[in-house]
Amino acid sequence: MRILTGTAALLAFAISAQPAAAAVIEFSGTRTNVDAPGPAAARCGSRATTNIVNNPPTSTASGISNLGAFTPTLSHCIQLPLSSAAPNPFDLGEFVFDFGGGSTLLGTYNGFLTFVSPGVFNVFQTHVVTGGTGFFAGTSGGFESSGQLTFPGGRPTVTQTFAGRLDVPAAVPEPGTWAMLILGFGLVGAALRHRSTRARFVTLAV
Repeated sequence: MRILTGTAALLAFAISAQPAAAAVIEFSGTRTNVDAPGPAAARCGSRATTNIVNNPPTSTASGISNLGAFTPTLSHCIQLPLSSAAPNPFDLGEFVFDFGGGSTLLGTYNGFLTFVSPGVFNVFQTHVVTGGTGFFAGTSGGFESSGQLTFPGGRPTVTQTFAGRLDVPAAVPEPGTWAMLILGFGLVGAALRHRSTRARFVTLAV
């Protein structure tokens, strides 16, 4: 029994000592928001600050993805008024995608707008994931998004699709862990055979 207990303890230690592998997960979906004027961010200097928050009825923001629905909050800097002659870049973007239950995806982004027709602009964004909480703790990766900015009723409205990959730390055993598991199971098996042989010897001796 002492042999089995020691082997089990060694096995548990080996598993806990091995780092978890990162699971690469596809991330895609759509996002929609209706903006409203918000507070200027100091990082934008003299440029305007675009704030995207879910604060109905003043403003709304929602998203759906292959990993579930989320509430997006974004903020970036852009020069206004928008130009119809050249791309309109925006940068210093910061985003939080809240999936609920304490799981959020965090990162930065930048992009640009291109004129299509009066009141219509194409939107392109590059997002860099810098971390998260809950399920997304320690996550890295990135994704691209594209869509259109329109002004129905004078309110800036954006609809986008996005796709990319996330490296999410997960409980996926490393090759070294599998090796230790196989070794541990072998030791347990040997210990069981030893006990069985000893028991038969004692029985015969009696």
